[in-house]
Amino acid sequence: MLSINKEILFLAMGKNAQDFVQQLKTKKENFFFTAHPSPLSCHKGFFHSQVFKKINEKLLKLNKKPIIW
Repeated sequence: MLSINKEILFLAMGKNAQDFVQQLKTKKENFFFTAHPSPLSCHKGFFHSQVFKKINEKLLKLNKKPIIW
């Protein structure tokens, strides 16, 4: 996918996902990280991360349509 489209955005929710996407060879500004949204850990950063807003802002900068989350 990355060889075809360099504008792919990655959302990593939780430690395992974050470790995985760190291995990918792409621009770091295309990564978005937040705590896992599970009821056990959502208070550790997910609720106030504004990750969906940040992704939509990046999409607009890339002249793409924002996502209706």
